[in-house]
Amino acid sequence: MTTIAEARSALVEATNVLVRRRPAASSQEKQAIDDAIEDINIKIGFLDQVGLLQAAVSVSDAANELQAIVASARLGPFDDTVKALAGAAQKLFDLQGQIRALEALPPAVAPNSPPAAATAPAMAAAAPVGAFKPSASTNFAALQQEYRSFYDACTPRLEFRGQIAFFVNHLAKFRSRYEAVGQGLGIPWQFIGIIHGLEGSFNFGTHLHNGDPLTARTVNAPAGMPKTGNPPFSWEDSARDALIHEGFGGQSDWSVPQMLFRWESYNGMGYRPFGVPSPYLWSFSDIYDTGKYVADGRFDPNAVSKQCGAAVMLKALG
Repeated sequence: MTTIAEARSALVEATNVLVRRRPAASSQEKQAIDDAIEDINIKIGFLDQVGLLQAAVSVSDAANELQAIVASARLGPFDDTVKALAGAAQKLFDLQGQIRALEALPPAVAPNSPPAAATAPAMAAAAPVGAFKPSASTNFAALQQEYRSFYDACTPRLEFRGQIAFFVNHLAKFRSRYEAVGQGLGIPWQFIGIIHGLEGSFNFGTHLHNGDPLTARTVNAPAGMPKTGNPPFSWEDSARDALIHEGFGGQSDWSVPQMLFRWESYNGMGYRPFGVPSPYLWSFSDIYDTGKYVADGRFDPNAVSKQCGAAVMLKALG
């Protein structure tokens, strides 16, 4: 696939810039460069062996590492390689977004009536078999017990355990950053981290609001965010702004059912009219089989999500 080939080429380019930067680096920076080169070389071999969303996370990881080296280098003497590293990081961030867009779940906006493509037979084909057919309600009080029973019954599918572990390891890796954002807002780090993984492939170079670059205010909806401060924004400041904008700050109930409700609402309640458990929550588990929005307002009963669901990640965190 072209985007994977482009990502591989960009990673090779990044290692070449790191090699050029190394002679001018401090001893501490040299160690960071050596670690980054080793890690990026592993990722280059990893790209052809994983799904697109894992590839997007791996590319994002490499960009985050380059960005950290750039930030450190700017504290002392630097040469043109620092500018080249910043450019390589931005290129990787851009490619991560392109790769992620191929498989990520678009917003599931609940239709006023089922889309024309969703005929009665198609809706029947999409509906899950057995006990896991969700209610058509979108009210938390009516859904609270459903969330609890689905979560208690949720079991990861064996074929996805490696991918689930991959995402959970990233959540744990960045826990301190999520905790720092959640402090003062009363939001659990798991909730923030899972949104970051689902919406941005753990990319710390973009706004949590919508994945736009931190180098400017958001362009896509919601546009013009954050409204205060000046770019470039730190990921932490932008993330706090996004969480406050969504009304998550200061909430007192962070029970599992309430987190599941907020995640599903964040993506959209559009799976419920089709009787399909939202893959945004349940993908990679026995709760979810098939049915997916493949574009805004376009539901395909035969499409299958390739993105690990929020509830599955939360349960795997323990």
